[in-house]
Amino acid sequence: MIKLESDVEAHLYSAVKRLKGECIKLSAGEGFPDRLVVLPEGIIFFVETKREDKGSKLSALQKARISRLRRLGARVHTPKTKASIDKLISAEIRGDNTETIDDTRENLNGED
Repeated sequence: MIKLESDVEAHLYSAVKRLKGECIKLSAGEGFPDRLVVLPEGIIFFVETKREDKGSKLSALQKARISRLRRLGARVHTPKTKASIDKLISAEIRGDNTETIDDTRENLNGED
């Protein structure tokens, strides 16, 4: 069964809360990531969750916003699965800033 975006986002929220962090729903405007995650030890990153299917893609505006945030030095992940969320949280806790979870496969490493 394909998971809804809300299922993936709920898993993110639960995982962050278990770590005593904050998973803040953003309403900064169109195209911004869904969540700002703040974990203990000052670990901060953005997450744009997507449905767990191949047709779930970022909009052009989301791509532009994520590229801009990454150029500014922010870490932005785009997971589609619970496993990807677990992987990205583990990477962030390890301090592995080189590992970006991008399940959308849209190569948003700072390019427009």
